[in-house]
Amino acid sequence: QETSLAEALKQVSLSLERRGWPPCLMPHARKGVCFSLQHLVPCKIELYFAWHDDAQGVIYAERTCEPKSGRCDYYATFPFQNWAGKMPSSVIYPMTRCRVGSSRWQQTLC
Repeated sequence: QETSLAEALKQVSLSLERRGWPPCLMPHARKGVCFSLQHLVPCKIELYFAWHDDAQGVIYAERTCEPKSGRCDYYATFPFQNWAGKMPSSVIYPMTRCRVGSSRWQQTLC
């Protein structure tokens, strides 16, 4: 899992580097930090990588599941240590309607 997360951060970092940012750092297995002092106001972006389970409606960092029963045990690891290892998706994805666009406002799920 961590390899794919590192690859995701690498892609974000390369994209920012093409725009003049220095390479991003990965100080934690599920966290990336990108910062640039080249802007009028210094910018820092923190990226937290996690997994989303649509069926359970949760976001989590680490779990083990029993194949037969489908029961999963979630580990209270960073950044979900205060959520018993899993956070309801609705906290991040409220799934309400909002407007997007500049010239034409369109409704979309956000």
